[in-house]
Amino acid sequence: MRGAPEVTLPLESFDAESPAASAKTVSTVRPERRRSAGIGGIVARVVRRVLTRNGLALTRLDAGQPEDLATYLAALRIRGCAIDRVFHFDSDPETLRLLASVFEATCIMSCSGPALAALAPAPSADVSSLLEVDARVIHDRAAIEEYLRVSSVVVLRTRCVDLWRGDVDVAGISTALRDRGFHLFDVLRRPVTTGYGAAGENVYLAFERGRADLTISPQRAYRVAEVLNQFSTPVARTSDLTQLGGRGAFGFAGGLYNPGAVSTTGGTILLARGEKSSWPVQKRSVRAFLDSARPTLLVLQENGEVARRCPVAVKTAPTLAGTRFEDFRLFEHEGRIYSNHSGIVCETDPAGIIQPEVLATAVNLSYFDPEPATLTHLGTLALDRPTERVEKNWAMFSAGGAVHLIYSFNPYRLFVASKFPSLHFQLAQEIPVELPLPDEGLMLRNSINPVPYDPAHLLHVVHKVYPGKKYVFWAVLIDRATLRPAKMTATPLLHRDSGNGASIVYLCSAVVGDEDVTFFGGLDDCAVGAWRISRARLDQQWTPVR
Repeated sequence: MRGAPEVTLPLESFDAESPAASAKTVSTVRPERRRSAGIGGIVARVVRRVLTRNGLALTRLDAGQPEDLATYLAALRIRGCAIDRVFHFDSDPETLRLLASVFEATCIMSCSGPALAALAPAPSADVSSLLEVDARVIHDRAAIEEYLRVSSVVVLRTRCVDLWRGDVDVAGISTALRDRGFHLFDVLRRPVTTGYGAAGENVYLAFERGRADLTISPQRAYRVAEVLNQFSTPVARTSDLTQLGGRGAFGFAGGLYNPGAVSTTGGTILLARGEKSSWPVQKRSVRAFLDSARPTLLVLQENGEVARRCPVAVKTAPTLAGTRFEDFRLFEHEGRIYSNHSGIVCETDPAGIIQPEVLATAVNLSYFDPEPATLTHLGTLALDRPTERVEKNWAMFSAGGAVHLIYSFNPYRLFVASKFPSLHFQLAQEIPVELPLPDEGLMLRNSINPVPYDPAHLLHVVHKVYPGKKYVFWAVLIDRATLRPAKMTATPLLHRDSGNGASIVYLCSAVVGDEDVTFFGGLDDCAVGAWRISRARLDQQWTPVR
């Protein structure tokens, strides 16, 4: 159901909970600087009611402008954390300058180099200390263990490029420090509204000893969750990736990407989306937009080589001549292969540039026969609940002799069509899900159709999307008996800032083998990416879902 236009509403203050778990449309609420907590609270409640009444869901809070390091340090005393001594294990001059602007020079003990313990003065438990350290040094915790033991605050400095390349594992560091009594309090000095700035720009992670209290500041809660989700080292590695095609490959000027996948005895079958025209051409012409998308069959051998490639003939009713089909997900049911996919309607020639995100979009179902390479349209899926003008990201699978449909992941809404191939689905389950992820308010959306993983589970993938089309994915295990989420990777499965060399990464399907799982997706909306990950590595990541 995700994909509706976002709505931005001004708000004086807003707490961190998302208001309308059962709402139908995506909205964004931007909290401005707080002037009055009382008035802000009233406004928040009014906005909640308005959003719910109009079927809107709060999915993202604007993160606000974070404090710089000097402002944060100066505010520590006001919050009752008086620092008497600073241990500065860093060679960065900016950090030292900021520390010196807040603390007396005699309080700062500064050193840098590989032998930190030998260079630094011995810490004392009799004074309240702050430890500032280059994040790359924190992995050598033996050298700074005694300083961690006596510090009330730990500030880690890293750079944007270190986060992008995955050189600094924020989640791993956060877990290690949490075991020592610290929580990630805030992320300082980064321009959150325009991205993470220049590659060499410093980012500071402020950890404080004691229990976190993030409910008083939704902006701070968003910043913490965002950095933990976006810049934790993912399960997928650069070495796991194989790229297939690109712009101009296979005769498609716009590339071939976003494949659905099923495994057969003859190889892995992919039904991908080929684009005859590049997006700059499509967005200026309704005809080019409607005619560009071409479903294409690829059959991959075990070694990843393309054994067969051919266009897929689409069989539809004449009334669907103005509908564009794209993003095909495949699933098997009773020995046949089906595809759920988007159907986008361009009713009239819009003035100016085409904006696909606001065009009427519905989830359709087709029967796919790979031998003659035909896709026979069966119709548009219908639910026993109201749907929106823009609907997508529904996941479908076969279990227990019936076809099921996951409409949303949190809350978890599962529909069933007991008389399939009837296209009418009834609600079977609707439950809230407690996830092992930091929550910044962004909605979790379905990415792939669930596939068999082991005798007890199906494998699913969900994602969040951050500004700039930054997708972050997590793997999920669904219990075969209850058809409810049972486990999840607390660490991201994949995101674009993990050495993929792509600006846009989007997972669409998965094929499970005896020893590994291959995840298929789009790279930069022009190529197919395949990430082969060992099941042993994936199995180390599962965390219970409640």
